[in-house]
Amino acid sequence: MNGDIKQNFFEEIKNGKDPKCCTELLAGIAPKKLFKYFRPNENAGKSLIEQYLWHSAPDQLNDPYDSQLGWIGDVSIGDDDFLKGINRSFSKGLKICSFSEVNDSILMWGHYALNHTGFCVEFDFIDLLSTPFSMQLYPIHYSNDLLDLNSCYKSGLNLYNIAILASIAKNEGWIYEKEWRLFMWDTIISNRIPCPLPTAIYFGSKIDFTDPMIQLVREFAFKNGIRQYLMVRAIDKFELRIESL
Repeated sequence: MNGDIKQNFFEEIKNGKDPKCCTELLAGIAPKKLFKYFRPNENAGKSLIEQYLWHSAPDQLNDPYDSQLGWIGDVSIGDDDFLKGINRSFSKGLKICSFSEVNDSILMWGHYALNHTGFCVEFDFIDLLSTPFSMQLYPIHYSNDLLDLNSCYKSGLNLYNIAILASIAKNEGWIYEKEWRLFMWDTIISNRIPCPLPTAIYFGSKIDFTDPMIQLVREFAFKNGIRQYLMVRAIDKFELRIESL
């Protein structure tokens, strides 16, 4: 059901609808919480304590196809240059901040929280909607088909809609991430965007509580009444369980 609604949302934008007018389609499937994984480093601690989220350009992310378009059909030299130019513009100019619907993914703890030594921050979905540019918080559309610039261009789709489609289209291999994204396309706006106070913090199963940065994170949580949890490895299956701290 959720997949059908996300598919419909993607198709509506592809048909030229204003993305902000299409967000009502997502109302019924919006999760109550979204999660963001962090490595245990100074930048992560600073982001949490100073309450901002860093938005990265697609070329800084771990998917070589992130926000990139393909070209289906005959390609001339001019077409190839046009495609490369658009992809270059997107890879450098878009700004993206990623979240997940889940906080217990063994893979994501390994990939994004430095082998389970980092932490995961929980945000209330409604609180995120109060942040700047929150109307551009969209779910990822997973597909094995690369978004075709040729067909987008021929259908008269405006470049802004193409940019959104490119930024939320990912290969099905990433589907386990259950990702949502804050999207911006503005070279003037800072990469640091204010964010709401988290509702909970989850520490990885290999967390080092003697790490000074982790201690600062815990102090921040205590001071602001933020719930704290520890991810614990189950002994009867491949699964992470949550224990209150």
